[in-house]
Amino acid sequence: MIELIQKSGICGYLIVLCSVFSLAFIVERFIVFRRAKLKDTDILMNVIERIKKGEGEKLKEELKNANNINSPVIKVVYEILDKHVNAGGCCKSSRDAIEKSINYLGEREVRVLEKHLSGLLTIGQLSPLLGLLGTVLGMIKAFMVIQQVGGKVNAQVLAGGIWEAMLTTAMGLVVAIPTMLAYSFFTSRLNRIVALINDIGNELIETFEKRGYFHKHG
Repeated sequence: MIELIQKSGICGYLIVLCSVFSLAFIVERFIVFRRAKLKDTDILMNVIERIKKGEGEKLKEELKNANNINSPVIKVVYEILDKHVNAGGCCKSSRDAIEKSINYLGEREVRVLEKHLSGLLTIGQLSPLLGLLGTVLGMIKAFMVIQQVGGKVNAQVLAGGIWEAMLTTAMGLVVAIPTMLAYSFFTSRLNRIVALINDIGNELIETFEKRGYFHKHG
């Protein structure tokens, strides 16, 4: 393997460097998204029912002490309840204030989840280009050698130069394919989390509105 990397030249070394960063980003994001559980739907729907029953304060304590407080969705719900809902489950703030809080808290959690995703995308796009560049440079070098010997070169030597040139293209694809798959997977998870935050935010606002909690707050 080391010998193949050495034969691939500077582009090959750059691709290997990309693979190291890609692996690091993938492992780190996997840990983060694993903590950001999506199995919170039942809990979140239960939030609405318990607010209707006036259990706002008890619910806040349970969410605060929950093992899944690392979930960005649960964190957003907890902070909304903590800032805008009193002990009896009544809203202390206006509709606009809650909407702004949901948007701000949601964007804050999205920024955390988006970290390094742009890096994965860049590596996924750059690796095959580096591979192609390495192949082109290798082919140029091979044909320069052929020209220097006046075109008198045996097929074995020519084949050796060509496969060494093609090596970087293969390396670039080997790095790019899993990187882009990981990027797609994490982006899909991120979109689902954003949708869930929006859904529970809308549910909270609709619940407060139906119960008339916004009346005194404009």
